Amino acid sequence: MKIWITLDETTNAERRYVENIVSGTLELNGLGKHFLINTEVLEKVNHSTISKFFDRSLQSIWPNGIKYDLVLLLLSDAA
Repeated sequence: MKIWITLDETTNAERRYVENIVSGTLELNGLGKHFLINTEVLEKVNHSTISKFFDRSLQSIWPNGIKYDLVLLLLSDAA
């Protein structure tokens, strides 16, 4: 099943960086299901911490090996 993923970060009231990853299925005949995959508090937000968070999150979907070819769309405003 092909999926889309979006990554988004915010800063909470204590000024901590909170990163979220949401995923959904791509369906031919209507809206697919969508899921909050992971939320983590990060020390800092940069290309390295975001890419590691992305990999950790996808491992929760595919624990026996990430199937990057099933991710057809990735949306992020991160570095």
